[in-house]
Amino acid sequence: MTRLFRFGLRGGMRSIEINREDFRRYLARKHKIHVADFRQLRNFPVEQLDSVAAALVRDAQRLALLEGAGFGLGGMITLVPTPAC
Repeated sequence: MTRLFRFGLRGGMRSIEINREDFRRYLARKHKIHVADFRQLRNFPVEQLDSVAAALVRDAQRLALLEGAGFGLGGMITLVPTPAC
C-alpha cells in the first residue's frame, strides 16, 4: 500500500512540474523578461515582477475555475440517476 501511495504521489508531482526552459521562454515572450538564469531576476524591479506574478496567479485562477466548472458539470451528470430500462 505504501508503494502504491508513493508511486501515485510521485506521478502526481511530475504532472505539475514546470519545465524551466519553457517558463523562461514564456517570460521572454509574454512579459519581455529575458534571463539566461533565474538568479538574474534580482536585477529586475520588484514592481515588474509583481505584475508578472499577478498575471500568473490570475491565469491559474481562471484555469482552476474552468476545471472546477467542468468537473462540477461532469459530476452532476454522472450523479443524476437515469431511469431503469
